[in-house]
Amino acid sequence: MRLRSVREIAEENYVLWAMNCSYYSAQLRSYLIKKNIKYVEINPSHPEYNERVVPQVGHFTLPILEGPNGELVADSIEAIEFLEGRFPQQTMIPACKVMAGLAWLIHNCASERHFLSAVYDRWKTTVENREFALGEFCRSLETKAVIEAKRKAGEQKLAGEVLAAMASKHVDAAGVTDRRDEVFALYALLNEHFHDYPYILGGHPSIADFGMVAFLYPHVGRDPSSSALLKLHAPALYRWIETMNRAVIVDPEIWYVSPEFFTHDDLPKTLIALTKAIVAFHGPELRATIAAYNHWLDLEPNRPAGAIISRNGKKLVHQVLNEVTESSSGDLTGGIVFLDPLALHLRLIDLEKSMSATQMNAYKTLLRSLGAGDFIEVKLKRKMRRKDYAYVLD
Repeated sequence: MRLRSVREIAEENYVLWAMNCSYYSAQLRSYLIKKNIKYVEINPSHPEYNERVVPQVGHFTLPILEGPNGELVADSIEAIEFLEGRFPQQTMIPACKVMAGLAWLIHNCASERHFLSAVYDRWKTTVENREFALGEFCRSLETKAVIEAKRKAGEQKLAGEVLAAMASKHVDAAGVTDRRDEVFALYALLNEHFHDYPYILGGHPSIADFGMVAFLYPHVGRDPSSSALLKLHAPALYRWIETMNRAVIVDPEIWYVSPEFFTHDDLPKTLIALTKAIVAFHGPELRATIAAYNHWLDLEPNRPAGAIISRNGKKLVHQVLNEVTESSSGDLTGGIVFLDPLALHLRLIDLEKSMSATQMNAYKTLLRSLGAGDFIEVKLKRKMRRKDYAYVLD
């Protein structure tokens, strides 16, 4: 069988380099579906990924958005922002800046607080989850022929086995322990909200939903043991996961909710309770992460602009610093610090700077009512940015 090139497969459409089991792939895939943007998803088992894409990006990472003209965006949120500028219809970021701030706050808390707990649930709980995910990794990273050849030779580990081991080590290095009590409490709040509303901010999907679906679809919604529990104990939440992977905006079960966002002065009780909970989960960890980043800056205050921010000075799929010394539960002492929450928090800071005095007053009032008033006060000593597919100092 002749190997078709990526452009032959995708034609003039976007290419989503991704895997079904990939955490951050889920939010970009869901966004593409909801925006009704034509795309073709291709696993990194296609040889062009290693031959052409990885050399350009500089390291393995997923998801990657490839445009019809070959441009690459190797970050799910940057890809969403890139596409929002090109497809402004049915915006997924509320026009109201106060609601946009709430959307980003929920996104950041959902996707970053629960990244490692999702990885823990996959690799550290049941044999069924581990075996299912391992098979997904192997099939997504190498073709059937390559897998069979390696197994026959008996000399090399499959690429999926290597990546699975790395994912498991992330959990160990970060010191993550069982957070399922916290997570199950979140499921209950989400389930109650989705009984009445199709999306987090009302009748239309937003960036808040895409942050949540990253946590809930590839791990919880697909891994066998986790998904079975979700179907039994949070069926409305499971319905939302299905809805987030369908192009239509109107939910067939909650058809009577108008496809628009809530207003910031009339939020339902279910959303208030949900936001208070995730802010309480995420806030202490965000503050500790920023403190660790500021400490890293103090160790060598004259680092030049453009310096890669990591403990080894190299690009990685997840750039990390050395240690975080506190967390909401006290179980992350001595772990590694991921930079993604900081990059996302900077988006909130930039949005706040663009608000008028009236908008800022309304935003502060809203955050205080949600227990998130101090989020405005948490600052980085020095900004960071993305350059050449890596986090660098500004």
